[in-house]
Amino acid sequence: MHLGRKMRKVYDACAAEYADRTSKLEFFSGLEGELIGFCVRLDAKGTILDLGCGGGRDSEYFVHQGWNVVACDISGELLGITRARSALVSVVQADMMRLPFRENCFVGAWVCASMVHIALGQHMTALKELFRVLISGGTVAISMKAGTGEGWKTGGLMDGPRWFSHVEPSSFVDVMESAGFSDVSTSWSGRGAWFIAVGVKA
Repeated sequence: MHLGRKMRKVYDACAAEYADRTSKLEFFSGLEGELIGFCVRLDAKGTILDLGCGGGRDSEYFVHQGWNVVACDISGELLGITRARSALVSVVQADMMRLPFRENCFVGAWVCASMVHIALGQHMTALKELFRVLISGGTVAISMKAGTGEGWKTGGLMDGPRWFSHVEPSSFVDVMESAGFSDVSTSWSGRGAWFIAVGVKA
């Protein structure tokens, strides 16, 4: 079975459990500061893409800050939870390798702990899709887990196995720049091996 379809089944089966365990910003050290920093970088009011939105925690935050939000996830069950959490969020079910959006339509893309669930060889495709849908000057912020290798892992926020791809910050910067992003920088999140990579569509 295709990796994306497998991950959709995993999250559909455990959606309520995952949404509950990730429902509050305070569960994750430094996360609110990262959200604030991302919003500050955006040049104009417009629409944010929350790609891999999970249960809608961050989408709800963006709405409260006055942004229009499109919450996108591969799991229909998680999108249902997102919709129930905030009626002002537009929800779209999609695979990040084939985003169903026109070019140049988002001022920013927030990708929190979702690109880790695709294969390393798919990162370039996903990044090019993000580049395509951002406006000129739009900002992307992506959280990844540092390390090497990829495969199915069990434990953490869910009981079932999930696919994780690990990459060192410097290597991920190279891929982002190859996808077209400029001014790419990384910073440690304060949550173990997780880091944030930020870039701009020049």
